[in-house]
Amino acid sequence: MLLLILFALEVVTAAFLTWRARSAYADFIQEHRDKLDLPFLAPLSLWLMDRMRLADRFPEAVSRVHQVMVGLYGSKTALVRTRCFLIRMISLSVAVMTGCTLIGWLADGNAELLGYGLCLTAFLPFVLYKEQAGKLLKKKRQMLLELPEMLNQIVLLVNAGRRYRRRCSAASTRRRM
Repeated sequence: MLLLILFALEVVTAAFLTWRARSAYADFIQEHRDKLDLPFLAPLSLWLMDRMRLADRFPEAVSRVHQVMVGLYGSKTALVRTRCFLIRMISLSVAVMTGCTLIGWLADGNAELLGYGLCLTAFLPFVLYKEQAGKLLKKKRQMLLELPEMLNQIVLLVNAGRRYRRRCSAASTRRRM
């Protein structure tokens, strides 16, 4: 019964905070909806990020995430991607804890699942970061594999007498095909 009350409290609190924060973050959510995994929890996550001042409390971790996002998506969209990553992390953490509370109640009040939920929530940021770092590593490896081919094409075009701009655009269009 206690887990049911805790679950109801979690859901009501999350719904109230989401409703309260929706108007403040509606523009950001609407503009970047395609980058958000759980857009219905995004206002809650943004509110928690601002309220807890995550960037101020964990500048080193946020900086690492930002560097990965710069490597993956470029410097223009890296700030937005970093913010979306933090939103995803908080949203999934809230969903995991709420889900573990519900499963604990469904399992006849098994409170062990709250402990499992806390462990999952604690490891979730590391797993999400490792996923993004793996994508960056894969991108770097792909670039290293394509580099000799690109250089070879540029050398061939230089030897054929093409101008610099034409050979770079010709090499990049051939690479895209």
